[in-house]
Amino acid sequence: MERSIFRTVQTMKKLINRKVDNMASGLPSPSKLSTRWLELFILPESGKLLKDDPTVRLLRVLGRMVRSSVLTFCVFNSIITVVGYPACIYGKSMQPELNCSLPRSSSLRSSLVRLDLDWVWVSCWRARSFSFSRGDIVVFVSPKEPYDFLIKRVIGLEGDTVTSHDHSPIRVKIPQGHCWVEGDNWSNSVDSNKYGPIPQGLIFGVATHVIWPAEKWRRLSDGIPSRLEPERVEEGGQLSRPRRLLQKLKIFFYFFSD
Repeated sequence: MERSIFRTVQTMKKLINRKVDNMASGLPSPSKLSTRWLELFILPESGKLLKDDPTVRLLRVLGRMVRSSVLTFCVFNSIITVVGYPACIYGKSMQPELNCSLPRSSSLRSSLVRLDLDWVWVSCWRARSFSFSRGDIVVFVSPKEPYDFLIKRVIGLEGDTVTSHDHSPIRVKIPQGHCWVEGDNWSNSVDSNKYGPIPQGLIFGVATHVIWPAEKWRRLSDGIPSRLEPERVEEGGQLSRPRRLLQKLKIFFYFFSD
């Protein structure tokens, strides 16, 4: 009995060894395969060889740079969209409130960043609830050109009646969800006197401070300046109502839906 068991074990060992020899002999010779193929799929020390490969090291560095760039972009984009950002003011439509001392030195004008112009802080956080006041200086998407951003002053809110300052003035009743915006420089501004009240949904920021040049740093004033004739506005009371909890939940879950 013991001899039969011993013979069976010996036979099984021979069969296993023969099977292993057949598998080893079936492998292609290194001369038929590229060195990289052997490093990747056959040689057990391929990890160490790949780690020392200059190409692999370069790819890893590039991968880390791309990952860091994507992460940085996401963080900065979130800060700009939610909190705010500095913005350069072009043109003369907001004079004398902004850019009142143009032009400045040629050295500043020729720089990559336009330091010869006024810079303001645009608060996107203040615009998130669309609760604007008369006299706010807002930044919005142009209703005539969707790729242009404009900066104007809010003159009238929904429910107000505004008299335009054109040569043939007209009275306009501002509908719900809209507002009347104008530039401080009437002679050099395309605003609601040309295209009427704008939807509040186009507004994405409120200019709160002048941050450059340094000697002009200040908080932008509230209310409509007397030079813009605030008596043209007949306040009618805002037509909108505060959002209920259900409406806020709908807006919140909208961003997670397809």
